[in-house]
Amino acid sequence: HQHTRDLAWGYLADACESVAKNDEFNCELAEAGFIKSTLLEATKHPDPHPAENYQSFDEHPSWGSPAARIDAAEGIMHLAGEPSCLDKELIEAIERLSNDPVPPVRFQIASRVVALYRTAPELMWRLLEHFSREENSRGVLQFLVAQSLNQLAGHHANHVAELVRVIFDRVREGAGADEVRKHCAGILAGLYVWQDQPLCRETVEMIASDPTSYNTEAHQIVFNLRSWLNLGPVDPPNAVQDEVRHKSFDLLHHILS
Repeated sequence: HQHTRDLAWGYLADACESVAKNDEFNCELAEAGFIKSTLLEATKHPDPHPAENYQSFDEHPSWGSPAARIDAAEGIMHLAGEPSCLDKELIEAIERLSNDPVPPVRFQIASRVVALYRTAPELMWRLLEHFSREENSRGVLQFLVAQSLNQLAGHHANHVAELVRVIFDRVREGAGADEVRKHCAGILAGLYVWQDQPLCRETVEMIASDPTSYNTEAHQIVFNLRSWLNLGPVDPPNAVQDEVRHKSFDLLHHILS
């Protein structure tokens, strides 16, 4: 029966994903061929169907299980971080899944794209550009910002600031939009306070100067400032932490004023 076969594929993809995420897994192991080929085949499985209702996904990103293509997408991203596993077939699967019609499938790629940081950095940045500029699901964008872009922000401030500002400018309303903008505001404030990144400084000052129009974003910035207002020891002084603390007080004063 087709439903039974779909369930079986879902459980099989889930099991292979669990193996693939093990820290000791690599594609030189004897069992790796079965794990990889099964996950690749599962990426083409019709379950979940695009016609299913994902209206609540943008507000509360979640999905039913088992679902073969969702679990396969997650497993593929675990393989992507292992040099011995990454090849043309795997890259093609990642690119195909990044355009999948089902939001929870794209979610697996967008939220784990940093797995490519050492194995395929050009592909990683290309996917980040794609999601930042073209992804419409607020549920996908929430975790693109909160996980993938947030992980890269400290070491790639300028590039991340540009992508976050793109998302910030185009995601203004609709279910889940506030969460996306809150995550954007958190990164923008952090890069301003810690690195004085110019685009982030401009955006944060815009929010701080008009907290009525940017109510959600101002709240998030104030929330983030809490941990920086008492950063570091005063004696002996720490130049970096002192600067962050002083900027935090100045920004809080700006918003309150």
